[in-house]
Amino acid sequence: MIFTVDPLDQGAISGMPYAAARALERRGLTVIPLESGNGLSTGPSSAPTSGGIAGAKRKLKALLKRRLPQRMLEWPSRWRSRGDGLVLREAKLAAERVQARIAMVRRERELDAIVGMCVSVPLAFLETDLPIVYASDATARIVLTTYPRYARRSQAYRDECEECERRALHRASIVGLASEVAVRSAIEDYGIEPQRVGLLPLGSHVVPDAESLPQIVPPTRDDLKLLLVASDPERKRLGFSVDIVRELRRRGVKAELVHIGAPHRHLRAPCVRTLGALRLSHAADRLRHLAAIRESHLSLLPSIGEAFGIAPAESALAGRPAIVSDAGGLPTVVRDGQTGIVLSVCEPVSAWADAMERLIDDPDRYRRMAIAARERAWREFTWDAWAETVEGMARWAMAERRAAAAPVPLSRRNVG
Repeated sequence: MIFTVDPLDQGAISGMPYAAARALERRGLTVIPLESGNGLSTGPSSAPTSGGIAGAKRKLKALLKRRLPQRMLEWPSRWRSRGDGLVLREAKLAAERVQARIAMVRRERELDAIVGMCVSVPLAFLETDLPIVYASDATARIVLTTYPRYARRSQAYRDECEECERRALHRASIVGLASEVAVRSAIEDYGIEPQRVGLLPLGSHVVPDAESLPQIVPPTRDDLKLLLVASDPERKRLGFSVDIVRELRRRGVKAELVHIGAPHRHLRAPCVRTLGALRLSHAADRLRHLAAIRESHLSLLPSIGEAFGIAPAESALAGRPAIVSDAGGLPTVVRDGQTGIVLSVCEPVSAWADAMERLIDDPDRYRRMAIAARERAWREFTWDAWAETVEGMARWAMAERRAAAAPVPLSRRNVG
């Protein structure tokens, strides 16, 4: 399995590579890390400390994040991504490191297939005879056009990222993408054959005990708790969410927004209760996150851009429907009218408040959505379900590779 981050880091790239590897191992597969050392990806996020130099740096970073405009915070990364060939050079170096690691491992044992999650950079120039399963939450086209921090970078940088994505997708034997919009992007934007790409939803990190799931209690006008997990307050529209709660309160609904994420000025509103930034690698933080899901009635995510939407998937495991925007992969996670409500990202605050009021006034509809969300989440949004699909993809790719390498019988050859 190719890693662009520390294989043991539970928080890197939203915890996806670590969780995916553990799920594959639970199926009895042997996962051998092929580290690329790709400096362009999200690096290992070491556990926070409370004192010393590391603690002081963390506090300074948090202070700057609260005080400085977002564009100024992004200036260093934007300067490093001018598009002077850095991405392609790093991709070639990362591929060389992975190839060297493969050669070293194969001197001692047999390898059957390569799996990579969000590894378009090291995969772009990788030369190997092994079948490759490439999994990702989104394509580069989706990330570069819908995530503000990337959309503002230079055109040359984005062109290089697009080239890496195109090469990676075409080098892969089979591709698994987390949402319908990502599958369409692979086919329409990058020319991947439809039979080589399939839907592969992500698993949830915060998983309740399946033996003791919380009761489903519909919201009322006297009690409505909304849960917003917003690591990126701009993209996930924290301010917009606070406005929704204010509008509900103006209409007489006792609504409260429970927030998980970094400190932000919008959190000063009296209708908001924040739990701060919880860490995947800390058991106590996972329990606090799970408790917040259990106490909520709805998961809220009005994002302007979203590759998949892991927060509503996690809430669904506990039987909590979601109300989300139609950005990116969110319509894959939430089936409108079945497991929650999907609204256009262009809808005003009043439309979101209207949708919630209608749900409050129809508790039976809420219960049906909650049950459907829970059943679907346990069937599709776990890492064990992800690993089962990936194993099937890998075995298909191995069979295809063996069939292509098999000698053609003389009677079937085109002789003369």
